[in-house]
Amino acid sequence: DYCKNAVRVIIENVAGTGPRLQAQVRMSRGNKLNQRVNETIEKGFHKWSHADSCDVAGKLSYSDLIRNAVGAWVESGECFIRLIRGQKFGDSPVPFALQLLEADMIDIDYEGKAEKKGWMWKMGVLLDTWGKPQKYALLTRHPGDTLFVNQPTEGKKHIFVDAKDIIHLAKFDRPGQTRGVPWMASAIQRMHHLEGYEQAEIVRARASSALMA
Repeated sequence: DYCKNAVRVIIENVAGTGPRLQAQVRMSRGNKLNQRVNETIEKGFHKWSHADSCDVAGKLSYSDLIRNAVGAWVESGECFIRLIRGQKFGDSPVPFALQLLEADMIDIDYEGKAEKKGWMWKMGVLLDTWGKPQKYALLTRHPGDTLFVNQPTEGKKHIFVDAKDIIHLAKFDRPGQTRGVPWMASAIQRMHHLEGYEQAEIVRARASSALMA
């Protein structure tokens, strides 16, 4: 519960109600803002930011997507946002939407064949000779969706998404780091001991109060 509240506080302070677009298109002559064009852009963005248009699943508005992404970033150490281009969702005329992906959807154990010499798959990410991500091995189903680990799944296990269509939200603390680390990983053991200490104190207090002559 301490960690959950910490995540909530971080989301409120980092994401809040989400960013707002303020267009700054200027007129071709002079240095004034083109109010008509800017208002049109902002209205279009506001319409696109509704859940049925910006989220491929139609569940989260743009501000909710940002909040969920920040929460996953803190809890899992990373979050992946897939850019879906060329397809319209909902009532938006803009052929563009976002897909929020948990860290588990990138197959950390994938070790396929690299496309070019010097490239390598590392923790589900195809890296070039400079260590720049080129593709991601994305699972078609969440690994926790099946009741049995060895249960066969229909269709392909992976799809490979170009890095240009993936935003990898993570905090890299060392050179060459490929995947993110949960923010509270270093505190897990201490929190576990604190929970045990609280339980022991409660049990001791209850046992003491139950003693009768």
